[in-house]
Amino acid sequence: MYLNKNKITIFWALLIAVLCFLPGSSFPKMQITNLDLVIHFFFYGTFSFLLILGNVRQSQFSVLKESPVFWGLVVSIFYGGMIEIIQGTEFVSRSTEFSDFISNSVGSFIGWILFLIIYGPPKNFKTWNKRSRPKKITENNRHSFS
Repeated sequence: MYLNKNKITIFWALLIAVLCFLPGSSFPKMQITNLDLVIHFFFYGTFSFLLILGNVRQSQFSVLKESPVFWGLVVSIFYGGMIEIIQGTEFVSRSTEFSDFISNSVGSFIGWILFLIIYGPPKNFKTWNKRSRPKKITENNRHSFS
């Protein structure tokens, strides 16, 4: 159930990992200063947005359902930190940059804000997976069901 509701999120996380673990020489030299920070910002903004959305839509893990924003931000920021730490190892021929981690984190918070702008406050999330019960037919509303 969780994996089914988070297919796009998992794909996005894998895409981030693959692109971050490619050697720096695989990318063209950029003429725009700090474009890499904007890219990190976009990647993690999208990632946290998708995580929060997946947490709200899933019903397998109640802790994620009850606090989708908190866990979406925690996972997104932790994931960004782990990617940066792994980039600093000999396993990956990249470097760890604190500015990338900050950009990842700020992007995660912007993803959260964008989610709230689109879907509203967390109190609205409680009803997403509940099925509406059929209304009881009474004399007053019988004409609406015909």
